Amino acid sequence: MKFVTLDIQGFTIADEFVAKELGIYTGTKTAHFIFKPPQEHGYVNYEEINSILTKYLTDVNIVYVKGCQKYNFIVGRFNEIGGGGGGTFPLVLNVELSDCNPPVPNLERKIPICMSHTGRGSQKCSLSNCIDLYDWLIKFIPH
Repeated sequence: MKFVTLDIQGFTIADEFVAKELGIYTGTKTAHFIFKPPQEHGYVNYEEINSILTKYLTDVNIVYVKGCQKYNFIVGRFNEIGGGGGGTFPLVLNVELSDCNPPVPNLERKIPICMSHTGRGSQKCSLSNCIDLYDWLIKFIPH
């Protein structure tokens, strides 16, 4: 069974969550995207998010996320893409709703993981968060 961990950082604007950064980790490969709006900093057009999710997640069985907002965002995107005939998507699971012991830790790496977050102090990076989540999760999943 193929699974990935995914993290999103973003903003809530007019009651809508807008992704600013997306990280995906398979255990061996990473994908990291910083979207342009609502700030100028970024290198991927926000309109490309659905095609990115399709490209990186259609051959995956399960996507693990941490948090209801991230879960709702990804499931909403899958529904939007699927409604347009975009294919089959994986099951999305929010690890905060699991019965794991110990509970899911705070996802805070002490070193920069990506080139976009070097020298920026305490900013959280979606790429480091999904790697931390994977490292925690792999302890509970037989492989």
